[in-house]
Amino acid sequence: GTLYPGHGPPNSNGKAVIRQTLEHRAKREAQLLEALTSQPQRTKELLDKVYSDVDPKMHPLAERSLLSGLRKLEEAGLGSVLNNLTWVSRKETKESET
Repeated sequence: GTLYPGHGPPNSNGKAVIRQTLEHRAKREAQLLEALTSQPQRTKELLDKVYSDVDPKMHPLAERSLLSGLRKLEEAGLGSVLNNLTWVSRKETKESET
């Protein structure tokens, strides 16, 4: 079907666009999970690891996606924010406690 985005022209290959977007988001989430460790990391450190393939000029936008991903992982119990800028893997923290 046709996809009518909030900006830009309609795309007649809407299903493929949505599938590609979901696959891309899943890949980023996997990269984020891999980057999170039991050692606290600032958002900037994670941004440099997870979005190393993105032009640094685009990092302010990438940071917004990163923060959304971190919040999603926090809601799922896979990550924790220690303060507004430092994140840690809850999975690794839980494993080290056992």
